Amino acid sequence: EGTGSMKLQIGNPTVETSTVGLYHLEETSGTGAYVQDSSATNADGTPTGTTVVDGFYGKTRSFNGSSDYIDIGTGPTTVKSVEFWVNPVTTTEYFVNTTGTGTYIWANAGTVTATGFTSPTIYVDGAVSSTIVAGKWQYVTVTSSTAVNASNLDIGRTADANYLEGKIDEVV
Repeated sequence: EGTGSMKLQIGNPTVETSTVGLYHLEETSGTGAYVQDSSATNADGTPTGTTVVDGFYGKTRSFNGSSDYIDIGTGPTTVKSVEFWVNPVTTTEYFVNTTGTGTYIWANAGTVTATGFTSPTIYVDGAVSSTIVAGKWQYVTVTSSTAVNASNLDIGRTADANYLEGKIDEVV
């Protein structure tokens, strides 16, 4: 370290007062809604399929691309940002769903899209960008000044029909 340098330290996401959902995905076993929401919302999730694997931080879930997902059910009513680490198998993948079929985050040919969000800003690894690659951990953030209602919150599935093939971790 010298003049003009900056030290950056990243760590496991923590709960702030504005956090309305935080899923570390560390749970290795259980029944029912055992994937814990670490926020005050306490909207725990029920996994269907998924495999516990090493994640970006500790353990996480791997999704098979055809039937695995985590069903949170009714999530927070005011969501202005969604963040997560993802390691997709391909560049066309499905990450997080907030409503049944209208509001979700996915990627098509390496371009992250926030369908149903009003004028979203998308960041990949901290820079304004919507480009991801396959086979690498990347941090995706979607923000909007207009809130959406997470009335059907799923991790690893969008529009109740499309599934993630890959790993996702630390969903906020």
